[in-house]
Amino acid sequence: MMEPWRKKVGVAWEKAKRAPALACRKMWRVGKDDPRRAIHAVKVGLALTLVSMLYLLEPLFEGIGQNAIWAVMTVVVVLEFTAGATLCKGLNRGLGTILAGSLAFLIEFTTEATGQVGRAIFIGCAVFIIGAAATYLRFLPYVKKNYDYGVVIFLLTFNLITVSSFRVSNVMRIAHERFVTIAIGCGICLFMSLAKLKMKTMAARLVHSSSSSFPKLLSVLLLRHAFFLPHSGCSILLESNRHGILIRSESLSRLLWHLPFVMETSLSALSAGYRPTAANRRLLSTTSEKVEGSSAQIKEPGDQQKLLVLGGNGFVGSHMCQEALAQGLSVSSLSRSGRASLPDSWAESIVWHQGDLLSPDSLKNVFNGVTSVISCVGGFGSNAHMYDINGSANMHAITAAAEQGVKRFVYISAADFGLINKLLRGYYDGKRSTEKELMKTFPQSGVILRPGFIHGVRRVGSRNLNLSIIGAPLEKALQHAKILTKIPLVGPLFIPPVSVASVAKVAVRAATDSDFPSGILDVYDIREKSLEKLE
Repeated sequence: MMEPWRKKVGVAWEKAKRAPALACRKMWRVGKDDPRRAIHAVKVGLALTLVSMLYLLEPLFEGIGQNAIWAVMTVVVVLEFTAGATLCKGLNRGLGTILAGSLAFLIEFTTEATGQVGRAIFIGCAVFIIGAAATYLRFLPYVKKNYDYGVVIFLLTFNLITVSSFRVSNVMRIAHERFVTIAIGCGICLFMSLAKLKMKTMAARLVHSSSSSFPKLLSVLLLRHAFFLPHSGCSILLESNRHGILIRSESLSRLLWHLPFVMETSLSALSAGYRPTAANRRLLSTTSEKVEGSSAQIKEPGDQQKLLVLGGNGFVGSHMCQEALAQGLSVSSLSRSGRASLPDSWAESIVWHQGDLLSPDSLKNVFNGVTSVISCVGGFGSNAHMYDINGSANMHAITAAAEQGVKRFVYISAADFGLINKLLRGYYDGKRSTEKELMKTFPQSGVILRPGFIHGVRRVGSRNLNLSIIGAPLEKALQHAKILTKIPLVGPLFIPPVSVASVAKVAVRAATDSDFPSGILDVYDIREKSLEKLE
């Protein structure tokens, strides 16, 4: 009778002895398969340590008090595997807290003179209505997909503040302290995520700095995107999606499996001074002639159009020039010196004219033979200076273009930002005056783009500043939150950023496509047009 039990106990004991080793091997394998998991774990631990200082350091605790626990909770629930997901959850939490605090303050203000009994009844009804409405909203597919977490935070914060306000006198102080601590937690989460992105950007630049770094580049790419490439299949974890997507592709696996060997062979041949045989040279010559003929046929329509980009030395204008050159257009630009101020190689393909938009007499020969114009001219300074640059200069260009028979004119304006328009009165007055002049002079072929914050790689002195580190996640988070732009006063602050590549693509298309409708395009129209595929 005892023998079976002894055998079972022995088996269980053997399994128990092997369990720690198996667990350690499993944990090691998880980290080895994707090192980013271990990095993320360290990142979360460091973030929790930083936010714990609000409790551990006496000066910080005296300023924040017991509300510091909200910062700790924010780090725990907001910090995600990717920067995009972290930013999305942080925005959801911040917006939910702001809306809940504002609504709680409105209820407090409304019920202030109703007495204790009336106030209790009103708060009870408000909690029921808001709770039921918010819960029902969570069932909507669009809200469920994008704002479910924000609705939950809104519901939680609203009930905590509203119900507790019945016993506490200063509800605004509660809402303010809670928002500050949540903002601290979100700030720590974003700092950790964006610091990781900055290190990746620096590593990529170091790898690309030398042509001898191709093997390193391949290694970085394979590690960065976590390619696991067995012969029988492929499992690729893409970090770009907010939630992460697991893609399985056997054909892609086979291609990627051979990629390192092809690159290694090619690099070895190049470094050894490989020279093709006569037969191979004839084959390459024939192939290149076919490709050249095909590309000539593709670029032939573009040769008939001459595009003038005003402001071609600037951030947006330089991308306009590059986009137009990529489409095979003949591109010219204007500068006071008559030459490019950028050291990039593409600038040598631009025909540079000398002139000043504030001096109409210097523009006589600039528009000769030009079929379309894109103006990216703008600047900041005093109100008078801003009106001259954003208004008078562009209106002189419109007048000169009309006199020379230019067919289409595209103007890069700016979105309305509410109160900011008042602070930058000269800037926006100049922009809007130019828009009126353009629609008056080119009613059928004038196009106005009104982007908000434009992100991309911007040259500042001798360095490149990548604005997309901040702009791209914000664009992804706000592109479906158009309803937030309707909020009084602060609504315009929720206008999503847009990439400079999208603006350039739409502007060049508007300048060269006679079927492109005239009128004003806001940031949502720009993004929609940039995603359209040309037939």
